[in-house]
Amino acid sequence: MPLSFARINEMVMIQKIMTSNVRQHLADLGLIEGESIAVIQKGHAGVIVSVKGVRLALSKELADHIYVREE
Repeated sequence: MPLSFARINEMVMIQKIMTSNVRQHLADLGLIEGESIAVIQKGHAGVIVSVKGVRLALSKELADHIYVREE
């Protein structure tokens, strides 16, 4: 499922990043396939996640291209 569909306070694991143009930037931020992240907050503009203790804000468009599964 896309990250934008995950529920608040849910732990998910990144399965696939479907956009190649920002893949390296996301990797630099710790968002890589196989990484566990927590969904902290969701809104109409995007998602806030926690990865390795750091909170990151992602646009809804970007979150729609990150596929995750529940842990």
